[in-house]
Amino acid sequence: MGIVHVLGLAAARASVMDCRRSVMVSLGILLAFVCLPVVCVAGAAEEWTNRKGQTLTAELVTATEAEVELRTPDGKVYSIEVATLSDADQARVRAWLEAENAGAGEELNWDDDWPNSISVDDNEVTVVKEDAEKNQYIYHSPHYEFVCDARLGTIVVRRFARLFESTLEYCKALPISMQKPRTAGGRSERLRIELFSSVSDYMRAGGIPDSAGMYIGGRDVILVPLQSLGVERSGKGYTLDYDKGNKTLPHEITHQLTDSCYFRPGSLGWFTEGLAEYVGITPYNPGGGTFKVRTNRRSLVEYVTAYGEDKKGGRALGDEISMLPLREWMLMSYDRFLSDAQLNYGVGALVTYYFFHLDGDGDRVAITNFLKALREGKQGAEALEALRNGRTWDELAEDITRGWRSKGVKIEWEADSAE
Repeated sequence: MGIVHVLGLAAARASVMDCRRSVMVSLGILLAFVCLPVVCVAGAAEEWTNRKGQTLTAELVTATEAEVELRTPDGKVYSIEVATLSDADQARVRAWLEAENAGAGEELNWDDDWPNSISVDDNEVTVVKEDAEKNQYIYHSPHYEFVCDARLGTIVVRRFARLFESTLEYCKALPISMQKPRTAGGRSERLRIELFSSVSDYMRAGGIPDSAGMYIGGRDVILVPLQSLGVERSGKGYTLDYDKGNKTLPHEITHQLTDSCYFRPGSLGWFTEGLAEYVGITPYNPGGGTFKVRTNRRSLVEYVTAYGEDKKGGRALGDEISMLPLREWMLMSYDRFLSDAQLNYGVGALVTYYFFHLDGDGDRVAITNFLKALREGKQGAEALEALRNGRTWDELAEDITRGWRSKGVKIEWEADSAE
């Protein structure tokens, strides 16, 4: 899970590397790294103490009963044995797990049919706080908290909140058993969205220039300038451009909704970005709050190979794509993945679509077993063994090539020299 996910230009995405490094170390050894310069945006950090009394300032990224992943202010992520932490910090990890897993397993939907479309009605929006002196205005929809620096009418909030609520329902309906959409953000009651009335204020809060918004994983928050939502100043208030389209916001909303276990090595990169691209590319009708899921292949192909059906974006990779060996690509580090974001995001979308709809008889056996392996704590090559489903890497690469060749896209993978 990237420290920052940026909406907008691929160059902006590539400039904000994940910096994620996961190694087994003791807290004492880890202290040697905290003097490095801060190069990444980090979330809220806390002090952690081990049984020797050594302390570390870091944020909790994810945890199991045996290990906890902590991110230091320089953006590096380390796995630490829970047993080496102080009793108080072990209790903190247990409390985090209890809250994170609340409701987990209650609605695993592996066997559900793939949705044809997702629609939500206009949801009620409530005004929680309007403080003109502090320029803080808070609005709630069923699953989201919108914090803005300007007063917005509830009708305006309700209309753009529909995009967020629709994306949540979309992710919930996908038969890949994501629990976070069902627990409305896990540890928090609602998922937090911070809105800014001007691009300059958005950038001062940490927004990246020329981006339509950004997801900060450490804080589990999305920052968005109002203009990206089609919200425009009109006299003393604000109005909404109902025709405003946005593929990138659903992409980032999907990141916020994705379970932490799906960001493990072996999935981080090709699947996490491929899934977000899959959702973001799906045609969306803002007036009806509807994602047209079953008809999204044409949109995906146009987006990946050219400039999209609306000619307003797209990866423009062409219909003949050359790739490095499949194993190397799926196991590459996230910063390397981002170094050629245009290519890797596009191919990630194609490969994710393949496993959802084209693999085997379209029964999703391989991707389901892979995601189950991630939920069980497996990662890297071990988890990807489930995805291969008895195939060699070259055989799997050929299956992906064959699946897309019949749809007009040719992906050529280099041979795997390790086989």
